[in-house]
Amino acid sequence: MVAIYDSITDLLDVCIKHLKRSNKIDTSDFSLEECLFRSFDEIVRRQLDSVWHTITPQTKQVSSMLDLHIQILIQLKMYHIHT
Repeated sequence: MVAIYDSITDLLDVCIKHLKRSNKIDTSDFSLEECLFRSFDEIVRRQLDSVWHTITPQTKQVSSMLDLHIQILIQLKMYHIHT
């Protein structure tokens, strides 16, 4: 279980680093800790909405993967609580 959690957090870290390389959005408060404890995917989506037509397809995919990885972590925590 710990290995799965660590792998997903590594993937989240890679997604955050990719978003930080984008100069289109404010990434000053982007970190793995913020990602785990706030509605981080909504914050990223709100920032990307205004520039959605100018970002690369890769950044769009990273944005959706970020949401997916966060949802997987939430489900993993819920599963761990019930077992």
